[in-house]
Amino acid sequence: MFGLYEQEKLVGYVSISVDDDNAAELHNLAVLPDYRYKGYGKSLLDYCEKKAKEMRCKEIKIEIIE
Repeated sequence: MFGLYEQEKLVGYVSISVDDDNAAELHNLAVLPDYRYKGYGKSLLDYCEKKAKEMRCKEIKIEIIE
């Protein structure tokens, strides 16, 4: 689980797990409405990509529900 903070306020969140096929699965990606369209979601995705590479995952899966 990873939180993204602006100063001391939690503004975004994502969690990562690894499935049986060694794919990183992103869960619960969320950014508070007042903080959207400021690049925070992209920052969370970029961080997850870095972590997936560190874990030697062969792909990343994500499901988005608005």
